[in-house]
Amino acid sequence: AFPTAGASLLPPAVALFSERHPEVELTFVEHDPEPALQMLRAAELEVALVFQFHDLSEPERERLYGGIELHEMVSDPMYLALPRSHPLAHKPRVRLQDVADETWIQEGDPRNPCARLHYGACTAAGFEPRIGFQSDDYNVVQGLVAAGVGVSLLPSLALANMREDIVVRSLGATAPARQIAAATLAGRYRSPATEAMLAILHEVAEDFELPSGAAVAAA
Repeated sequence: AFPTAGASLLPPAVALFSERHPEVELTFVEHDPEPALQMLRAAELEVALVFQFHDLSEPERERLYGGIELHEMVSDPMYLALPRSHPLAHKPRVRLQDVADETWIQEGDPRNPCARLHYGACTAAGFEPRIGFQSDDYNVVQGLVAAGVGVSLLPSLALANMREDIVVRSLGATAPARQIAAATLAGRYRSPATEAMLAILHEVAEDFELPSGAAVAAA
């Protein structure tokens, strides 16, 4: 599982699995999606929890997901993160155009799918983001936003541990989003334990909610 899923979706899934199937030994490894899929192909994993995007070229999609069956779980929309002192902090909804002139904080590697999603959303809104700070750690991103040095886009799964000195605002129907999926090997036998974990992941994903008030503010 990737870090934000490991902090939000996975803990309740692991707890439910252990409660219902105490006879099964369960192990967990944290990885970003691409190395997790490589481990899945190497039979080092039975299930990988990954995020995916729908703007991939066909060759890139085949490279990443060839031979993989994706079981879609939940959409993970991006929210605009602002320091609590920001002039837009009290508006229930804002547009990306409203913060076009701000300094932005985004993932460090521009090839990172989340960084591409961030950049693509800004260019679709009519501007090129001015990147001032880069970090792949959403806790660091939140700290920089809280310090007032920039704004950022945060996926909803990253708001499970949201700071009280920032606010996040919905971008409505225009919000970019990651799609969260469980991955298994296509056309291969799935053990009863794997089937059970897939069912539990679906169950947890259906019940997933943003932290109370996160779409408006951290109370």
